[in-house]
Amino acid sequence: NKGPVLAASFVLLALVVGFIGTAWGLFQADRARRDEAAQRKIAVEEKKKAEQREELAIDAVKRFRDAVADNLELKNNPGLEPLRKTLLKEPLAFFKTLRDRLQADKDTRPESLARLALASYDLGTLTNEIGDKQDALIAYRESLAIYQKLADDQPSVTEFQRSLAEGQNSLGVLLHATGKTDEALKAYEVALAIYRKLAADQPNVTEFQSPLARTQNNLGNLLHDTGKTDEALKAYEAALAIQRKLDADQPNVTKFQSDLAEGQNNLGVLLRDTGKLDEALKAYEAALAIYRKLAADHPTVTEFRSNLTHTQYKIGHLLRDTGNLDEALKAFEV
Repeated sequence: NKGPVLAASFVLLALVVGFIGTAWGLFQADRARRDEAAQRKIAVEEKKKAEQREELAIDAVKRFRDAVADNLELKNNPGLEPLRKTLLKEPLAFFKTLRDRLQADKDTRPESLARLALASYDLGTLTNEIGDKQDALIAYRESLAIYQKLADDQPSVTEFQRSLAEGQNSLGVLLHATGKTDEALKAYEVALAIYRKLAADQPNVTEFQSPLARTQNNLGNLLHDTGKTDEALKAYEAALAIQRKLDADQPNVTKFQSDLAEGQNNLGVLLRDTGKLDEALKAYEAALAIYRKLAADHPTVTEFRSNLTHTQYKIGHLLRDTGNLDEALKAFEV
């Protein structure tokens, strides 16, 4: 029976070789999958580290940008305007490069889209400061388009809603500055609708209350400038109601105090322009009292001293226009 045994042996050998080959193939495939998974994990970790480094760089550039953009000596001195613009060109170039690179990546993850939207927003802010306002509008609208998609896709994520509202508010300010008042009004209304919902859903979160008041103030400025004084008065009063509560609840927060003083100043200007001079004086004096305290408590902050001086001048002009010349002189001398 050598023939059948030999044949059976060959069949068995073929089966064993086949099994070994299959097992080896499976082993190789499994190792390849494990290697691929390890490589993916390494790539994810490296990408995360790169994003963290990028966030640190962005934070540093923003601090530099804010230090230059908010410096009152640079802002209020025409002779230093060329220096101010030169200093802001570096962060402008940074955010343009960042925006372009993020666009090229075409990463559709929500966190990546949010980073792209923020980079476009920051680019728009800086372009508005030192560049072409039309380019700034384009950057703001690019940012808003992304935030709108993120907010629509994930309506429960308040950060996307807040960023969308903030972008609409900034767009409204820029549109107002470029004379596009109808579009500015629509932008403010969108921002207000979002902030109102956020503030209603989370009434104890000042992060939503404060920008709601700021947007109301911006709306009041727009309505005042377009001759809608009654509506402007309502907007200012709505802002002041929020600001008074914020200041009462947290009296040591200088931003709330400063915002309240600004709101009183805006109201004073409107009342003066509508002939309500006694009420205007009261509004200015309320602002003046806040700025005096801020300037006394923070003597090194030039912004408070500057605002105090400007309010004194407003009071002086108002007193002069009402015939109170002696009091007006005292206000100017202070």
